[in-house]
Amino acid sequence: MLTHAATDHRHLGAEGGLFAAIKGEKADGHSFVAAAGRGGAVAAFVRRDRAEGLSGVSEQIALIVVDEVERAMWDLAAALRQDVTVPVLAVTGSMGKTTTKNMLAGILNATLGTGCATTGNKNNLLGVPLTVISCDPEDRYLLAELGSNAFGEIEALTKLVRPQVGIVTCVGAAHLEGFRDLNGVLREKSSLPRNLEAGGTAVYPSFDALLAADAAGWGVRTATFGNLRSDLVRVASSQEGVAAEGTVECEGRIRRVKLSMSGAFNLWNAAAAIAAARVVGVGFEAACEAVSTVRAEGMRMEWREAAGVRFLVDAYNANPGAMKAALEALAGQTGGRRFAVLGTMLELGPRWETLHEEVGIAAGQAGLELLIGMGAGGRCYVRGAGQGCEAIQVADQEEAAALLRERCRPGDIVLLKGSRGSRVERVLEQFAGGGN
Repeated sequence: MLTHAATDHRHLGAEGGLFAAIKGEKADGHSFVAAAGRGGAVAAFVRRDRAEGLSGVSEQIALIVVDEVERAMWDLAAALRQDVTVPVLAVTGSMGKTTTKNMLAGILNATLGTGCATTGNKNNLLGVPLTVISCDPEDRYLLAELGSNAFGEIEALTKLVRPQVGIVTCVGAAHLEGFRDLNGVLREKSSLPRNLEAGGTAVYPSFDALLAADAAGWGVRTATFGNLRSDLVRVASSQEGVAAEGTVECEGRIRRVKLSMSGAFNLWNAAAAIAAARVVGVGFEAACEAVSTVRAEGMRMEWREAAGVRFLVDAYNANPGAMKAALEALAGQTGGRRFAVLGTMLELGPRWETLHEEVGIAAGQAGLELLIGMGAGGRCYVRGAGQGCEAIQVADQEEAAALLRERCRPGDIVLLKGSRGSRVERVLEQFAGGGN
């Protein structure tokens, strides 16, 4: 019986998997079909022009010969989606979508029962079909995270997943190389609410002016979260700390929520998740209790320690809004001097220098002992910080770690933040290893 699917034979896990032999930039999945069979896969999608060379492994694993593996995955996912009768939800946005998805999954697991949700970075044209294919008949919900860096991807993914509830966390300056400006980002992200199933509900923040103005044209029911009394879920107060906490209100009921992660901005993500859960019938109190137990995913506002120095690692991805939010979270921490190592933000288009400078201005206002700007964007951070704080540009992770070793003492706090391609988390590795 087919229970899940993967494009990496090492990620198949339990028996019953479907292996999709995708040809990537670094490797061709057809070279790993036999290994997939040994690892528990029961079948593999293989391209017609490669099938003859795989005849020797057909005794170990059933070969499903197709013209295009990616298209076959998409068609299978679409067919299997027809049989899904449990609530189907989707999340997109310029920042916070993974944390919101994890929070919503935690709520639904605790209230509806175990379901199927996007894992890792499977939020793209390859990963979302894998999520749908992996939905088990016993699952109590299906939850997909939808990412995009080009026009049309969110629309295509939404039409594949066919969610009844769609969350848009925010519209921000992300992937501007593809979307050009904020209006382009809005156009792409609003493809989720515009393509919900008939009778569906879109959840979005009332404080996002672009989304609020656009919502009237979506043609679906809406539910908002934010700080207005008219919101379905309102964040009435918030407080920074190692664990962010605040007061949340829903339909006249008030609950104190303490998260298992830093960043008061994560209360907005929690409010979005609670609102979506309410739309599918989950009780407010139960949702608040469950969301408090969800922990930060790796390299997303994750606390680590080395030589008595506390590192707040938020290095999975970055855009100007996320950088400023992380700096605000750092400014709210107590107990030691505050440092920040900021890596370059990628895919920002022609305004990338200005956008980096704006983050530098925010860093200069965050009460830092030292700002370290790393890589191509480092000089812009330093220029933006001006006289707000001491700021130094470095070339790479090794140089940043050496500077931290010179300046930091036990009890100090260091924020590591940058786009995935900046690999700013390696600063901690260099710091902990003494540069070796």
